[in-house]
Amino acid sequence: MINKQNLVITFLVFLTIGLLTFLRTGLVIIYPIIILALIGVLSLRISWRVLLLLLISIGTIPLSFIINNQPILFNTFFSLYIIFPLLILLLTSTTAETKRSRQEYYKVFFKFIVVMMVINNLIGMVQYIIYRNDDAFIGLYGTHGIGAHGLGIINGIMFLYYLIKFKNLPRWSTLPFLLFFLVSFILSFFGLALVLMVCSFFLFYFLFQFRLTRIIKIIPLIFLTAGILYFSSAKTFNYNYNIMEKTFETLSTGDFSEEGEMPRKLTLYYNYLAIFSNDIKYFLFGVGPGTFNSRVSFLLNGIYSQNMLVKLIGDRESALASEYVFPLWDNEILSVRFSDGTRNQPFSSIIALLAEYGFIFTFGLFILILGKLKSIIRKLNSHLKEESSYFRLKELIIKKEFLIISGIFIFLMSLTGNLFEHTEILLYIVIIKLMELSINKKTLDIKPIYTN
Repeated sequence: MINKQNLVITFLVFLTIGLLTFLRTGLVIIYPIIILALIGVLSLRISWRVLLLLLISIGTIPLSFIINNQPILFNTFFSLYIIFPLLILLLTSTTAETKRSRQEYYKVFFKFIVVMMVINNLIGMVQYIIYRNDDAFIGLYGTHGIGAHGLGIINGIMFLYYLIKFKNLPRWSTLPFLLFFLVSFILSFFGLALVLMVCSFFLFYFLFQFRLTRIIKIIPLIFLTAGILYFSSAKTFNYNYNIMEKTFETLSTGDFSEEGEMPRKLTLYYNYLAIFSNDIKYFLFGVGPGTFNSRVSFLLNGIYSQNMLVKLIGDRESALASEYVFPLWDNEILSVRFSDGTRNQPFSSIIALLAEYGFIFTFGLFILILGKLKSIIRKLNSHLKEESSYFRLKELIIKKEFLIISGIFIFLMSLTGNLFEHTEILLYIVIIKLMELSINKKTLDIKPIYTN
């Protein structure tokens, strides 16, 4: 008879390999199968949050069909197929078991990630030394999706974990991993992610641990990051600095027209506000899944992407996207040098949810996810009150700070990119679910979200 613990570990090994190599290209197609398998092997349960999410969906998505004069069923199906399995996995509940094997899955999975990322990043460093261009640092990760930027997000999460660990349990053995993942994060040349990581720290300390001295301690890290970026590629550093300077100058003009020099990401935000603030039906119920600025919308529009789906089923464009989104990002624009940077990408999972699924659904989803994260933090708070071992106490603090800061980082990344429709979000959700399993047992309902 197969040992369940060995089955889970084997599954996690294959999942790690799939998510951190070029094999992730086909994972989106089998998302529901992967997530059903995860729910099964981890003994997760369909919670009231999942049922409430489905109820909200049943109440709002059909209305978006009625409101939208051109309902596009395939876009809706494809969008639900990609997004909903992830949301269901995140919102599932765990049983109140205290088996040591379940508590160790989190550590084991993290070790798998570390091993894979070390191998991947070392290969990426060799690639960068040989080719010396911004996109060379890719390793075994592959260029599918957001390529090196996706690798940068994962390296950023790993750097964050080791930084928090070193802050709370300063050991020399942790420092090499901290510096290794910081350098790897920088070599991904994802400037926006670096900025948002710093913002995540500032928001964490401002909202949960406000002390001026703690905020000041972040400043040397900023200078260290800037120094590594400059010495690894002065050309890229200067380019990004000039872009930021130009962006602030352009913002002062307030010109959001397509012909202007405003970053097209900001033009997307402006277009959303201009359209949806003037139509209460669109604002509340959206224009239909996969029909505005989501990755699904771009994959099926036939202009930006000539993939197998488009060849099989033809173009699936909505009128609003054709007028307000696609002109911001097409092959003509991509052919212009330096026009394809992050600041010009009209991608945002938050805007996509608001525009396509509507405010009611998005607000409900936000409350459900926030409630889920707060429930995990309550469990951590309960353990913190009961724990007497110094090292286990520190481990709980590390988990809590990691959960909060990484949660802020993922939210900001979703606001500025289509993270919800890329495989990097699945890796993060699995980490969170395994963390929840590692602390799960019946605990007191502690009200504070964060305690020092």
